Amino acid sequence: MTIRTIRRQNQSESTDILPLALWLYRFRRLFLPITLITLLAAIANVRLLRILGDQNETNNSSSGGNKTTSVMTTATDVPTKVATAAKISNKTEMKIDSFFYVHTPKTGTSLYTVLRNRLESCSVKDFTCVGVWGGGFLGSMSKDGKDHYSYSRQSLGIGDMEVTCGNTLNCPPSGPPSGPSFHCQYSRPECREQRNKVTMFRHPQKWFRSLFEWLWVYEMTLKGRFDIEEQLQIHPPPMKFTTGKSDSSIKTNETTKMTILDEAFDILQSEYLWWGVTDYWHASVCIFHCELGGEARPNETENSRTSTSSWMKNFTEFEATLPREKHRSALVPNYTAHVEEHFPDEIMFYHQKIMPEFRRRALACGCGNLLPPRQR
Repeated sequence: MTIRTIRRQNQSESTDILPLALWLYRFRRLFLPITLITLLAAIANVRLLRILGDQNETNNSSSGGNKTTSVMTTATDVPTKVATAAKISNKTEMKIDSFFYVHTPKTGTSLYTVLRNRLESCSVKDFTCVGVWGGGFLGSMSKDGKDHYSYSRQSLGIGDMEVTCGNTLNCPPSGPPSGPSFHCQYSRPECREQRNKVTMFRHPQKWFRSLFEWLWVYEMTLKGRFDIEEQLQIHPPPMKFTTGKSDSSIKTNETTKMTILDEAFDILQSEYLWWGVTDYWHASVCIFHCELGGEARPNETENSRTSTSSWMKNFTEFEATLPREKHRSALVPNYTAHVEEHFPDEIMFYHQKIMPEFRRRALACGCGNLLPPRQR
């Protein structure tokens, strides 16, 4: 082949390539972004495959290569709540061997019924705690067919160990030495360090009114005197009772406000196995069985304290026998104003932290129909 022939062949090849080169150059603005997007997508896929591979190795090493259902023993075993949708499935296979109810007074003694029904260690179901004052026990439920002042061994026909379900539920008739009482604050180490803690929250306004009137009639009946500030030292509001966090100056300190609320919510989410809201009882029971399993029983949505007022005089009649300075209105003229002044942190915690997360959990569990519609 001569040099001239080679040149003609090269010129022919270059002539064939030229239109393609001109076409690519003309549409370079279109192809450049596509090329970059393709390259970035390839990099992202490589990184994703690498992450998934690391996770699989971690899971296999921690479980010995076997796929098993983990046993839920402490609140720290479940540091976060899964946001995926779930329906109630009665997860009776979930192993929960105990509960410790951090029970703020006036937020729901009835939860003990739900807890007792869930534990296999509790052979006697459908009641709260032995020795709960004011709880009452109807003759239709008691062993001897008589009405009893409070839940008792006689009315229930149970042995000593059934009171606490073999020490798996903090339901003793009193505090130490029999064990932590059912009103045991988070600030106390013997309560804070318990396994499988659960608790309930209530709207601060409703909680205060219920607490105030309950303690007022009790103290006035037995002692003839009542000091609300003294009682609040013993029975603090829900956020403080369950997390140890509080700040009554929250309205004037925005930074402190967010810090206190965030710290309290972090304790609730990381150290508690479960929590509900008294104001939405049916939804709370629904969420409980969705997240912790167990068979739902009809009496779990009933009020176990309906007979509380049977041992107390009618408030108005009783108040008429007292000097004016001991009347409820003389001690706290306005419940709403009192709560807004003294517990602004509790109000913010309930509305900004508790209710949004509670609603999210209810929707994830298919319990949203048990919540009131959102106000617009």
